Amino acid sequence: MQSIIELAHRLQLSVVAEGVEDAASATFLQQHQCDTIQGFYYSRPVSLADFKAYFQHMEQAA
Repeated sequence: MQSIIELAHRLQLSVVAEGVEDAASATFLQQHQCDTIQGFYYSRPVSLADFKAYFQHMEQAA
């Protein structure tokens, strides 16, 4: 995985890790400068309506 991240960065590409499901994987990817990490570890999939409602709530709370 580290080699893939390094190669992509040398090619001036951003790296998106999908399917991250545990803290150990997230930590490894962060330590190796993965640009974007997504998966069940952070959130289960949500509908667009729920996504919008969440951010509207966060804006009001700020």
